Amino acid sequence: MNKRILCMLLSLLSVGSAAMTACGDTNTVSAETQPKEQNSPQTEAVVTEDVNKPLDSVPELDFGGAEYRVSVTDRYGYEFQAESETGEITNDAVFRRNRMLEDRFNVHITPVVTVMNNNNEAQPNYVKKSILAGDDVFDTAALFVYLAGNLVLQGCFQNWYDIPYTDLSQPWWAHDVNSAFSVNGKLYTAVNDTCITAFQLAYVFLFNKQLAANMLDDDLYDIVETGKWTIDYLYNTSKDIYKDLNGDGKADQEDLYGFLGDNVTGCDAYFPAFDLKIVKETDGGFEYLLNNPKAVGAFEKLYRLYYENPGALIIDAGIYDEKQTIFSNSQALFAQMRMITLFNDLRDMDVDFGILPYPKLDESQESYHSNALDNYSVLCIPKTAQNLEMIGAVSEAMAAESRKSVVPAFYDIALKTKYTRDERSIKMLDYIMDGKNYDISTLYSSGFNRAYYFVRDLLAAKKSEYASNYEKKEAKFISSAEKLYSTLADLD
Repeated sequence: MNKRILCMLLSLLSVGSAAMTACGDTNTVSAETQPKEQNSPQTEAVVTEDVNKPLDSVPELDFGGAEYRVSVTDRYGYEFQAESETGEITNDAVFRRNRMLEDRFNVHITPVVTVMNNNNEAQPNYVKKSILAGDDVFDTAALFVYLAGNLVLQGCFQNWYDIPYTDLSQPWWAHDVNSAFSVNGKLYTAVNDTCITAFQLAYVFLFNKQLAANMLDDDLYDIVETGKWTIDYLYNTSKDIYKDLNGDGKADQEDLYGFLGDNVTGCDAYFPAFDLKIVKETDGGFEYLLNNPKAVGAFEKLYRLYYENPGALIIDAGIYDEKQTIFSNSQALFAQMRMITLFNDLRDMDVDFGILPYPKLDESQESYHSNALDNYSVLCIPKTAQNLEMIGAVSEAMAAESRKSVVPAFYDIALKTKYTRDERSIKMLDYIMDGKNYDISTLYSSGFNRAYYFVRDLLAAKKSEYASNYEKKEAKFISSAEKLYSTLADLD
C-alpha cells in the first residue's frame, strides 16, 4: 500500500478505535451495490498535509460551465456521483471531490445513468448505439471490463495516450492493469483510482476466527506472513473438517465444512493468484500461456481442493448468494469471497472473522496475488467526444483527488468492520490490494474465445483432464487471437 495512505489508516485506527462497531451464470452475477451505511458516526480522515493542494500537475483551467458527462450504471454509479453528504464516508468523499473539481475547473460533473435491471448488456448497448450514431452525449464511460473489449474492437473509443493532461505514469493510474491492456502502444480502456470497484470487487479469503481457534494450532496471519499460505496448506487444513450438523447422513448446505467455494466467479482468481498469465502480447500477436506444466499442475491442485476434498462445499451459479449465508452461520472455516461482500452481507455476522489473500501455488512463489471480479469499471473516451482538453484535465484531477480522499475513505470503511482492527489486518489488505494480477484476456473475453474463463468452465463441468481439454480448444483459441490482434492493429 502507498505509505501515505497507510499512515492515514494508522491514524484513523488510533483516533477512531473507540467508535468502531462490530460490524451467476457464466458471465454475470447478481447486482451488488455500494457498501451499506454503518449505524455508528463516521470518522473523518486525519490528513496532515494541505488538503486543498492538488496532487496532479494540471494547470488552472476554466471550461466555462461545461458538463463533464459520464456514462455510468445504476449499480456502480457511486464511483462518480453523490447527490449530497449523507454521513457515509465514501459517499461524502465522492461528493466533496466532485464539488472541488467543479469549482476548480468551472465544470458540472453529470452522470448519464443506465438502469441495468440485471441486464449487464444494457449500458454497453446504449454506449455503442450512441457512438455509432455519431451522438455526442457523454465524455467518458465507465464500463464493466469484460464487456468493454467488444466496443473497443468496433472502434468506439479513443486512445488514452493521446488525451491532453493525462499522465498515466502517475500513481493514481493503475499501472498493472493499464500495462496489461495496452496493445501496440494504444490504450482504449484505462483504470485509475476513480474506479473504486477495482478495490471493492477484489477477491479475498475469509476465515472464521472461532473455528480457527478451536480447530487449528496455527495462527493464520503467521502462516500468510511466513509465505506458507498455499493451496496445499488450504487443502490439508480443510480436508478433515466436516460435520453432519443436521444428522441426515449426507453432505449438504446445513453441515460444517473446512472450505466453502464456488464454481462461478471465484474460480477466476486462482490462476492470477498462482501468478499464471493466460495471454500475453508478443511481437506481432498474442501468445497463450495456459498449456504448460505449471498450469497443468496448478489445475490438478485446484481440482483436488474442489472435488477430492471431503471438507469442501462448492456452490453452483444458481445458488451463489447462499455462500454468504453459510459462512455467516459459522458453517465453514475458510470461504472465498469478494471484498464488497464484507460490507454488504457479513457486517452483522455474530462470530468474528478474518481476511486473507488468495493462497499461493507453493512456497517458492515470491508474493501473494489475486484479481477482481470481471465487472470492475474501466474508463473509455468515445470517438464522438469533442472537448478532449476538458476530459483529460478533469479525468486526471479526479483520479488524483480520488487517491487522496476516496481511496482512504474506502479503506476506512474496511477498518471499521470486525475483521480489521489491528496492524496485522491492515497488512492482509496490503497483500490483497497490492497483489492484483490482471490479464488482457479479461478485457477481450469473447475475443479470446473465453480463455479467461477456461479454468472456471472446467471446474463448473467437473472436468479433471486439463491438457486434453485445452488441446480441444487450442485451434479456436489461436484463430480468435489472430483475428483479435489484427482488428486491434487496424484501429486508429
